Amino acid sequence: DGLTAEDKQKKQEIDDLLSEALNGLTFEERQEHQEVLHGVDDKIIEDDTFLNCALPELESHLTTTKSGSKYEMAESMDPAYSRARAFRVMFLRANEYDAKSAANQMLRFFESKHQLFGIDKLVKDITIEDLDEDDIACLKGGWLQLMGRDKS
Repeated sequence: DGLTAEDKQKKQEIDDLLSEALNGLTFEERQEHQEVLHGVDDKIIEDDTFLNCALPELESHLTTTKSGSKYEMAESMDPAYSRARAFRVMFLRANEYDAKSAANQMLRFFESKHQLFGIDKLVKDITIEDLDEDDIACLKGGWLQLMGRDKS
C-alpha cells in the first residue's frame, strides 16, 4: 500500500479517534452528520429567494476582505471562474449559508490552491493530470476521499 510504518500508525490513531468520537454520538446525531456529509440535510430550505439574499452578502464580505489575497488575484485573472454562481453556492452550502464563513473559506481555498498548484492553476479546475506521483500515491493510500462535484 506504499505507507511507511509511521504513516500506518498515524492512520490507525486517526481511525481510532474518529471511531471513538462517532461512538460517543447518539443515533440521531450520527444520522444528522451523515445527512450533512451527503448533502441531504433538510434543515435549510434552499430556494432562489434565499440564494439571492445570501449571494450578495457573500460578495460584500469578499469585497471587504479580499485586498491583497490570492482570491483577488484569481478574480483579476478570470472573473467568470471566481464569480461563477455555482462556485459560490458550493461555498455557501458548505458553510450552512453563513456568508462570512463562506467568504473566509473562499479566501483560504485560493491561498491553498496557489500554494499547492501555483498561479497557472489558480483559475482552473484541478484534475488528476495536475497531480504528481506523490499526490496520486496519497490518494491511493486512502487518506482522502474524493466527493462528487456539487451540482448547483
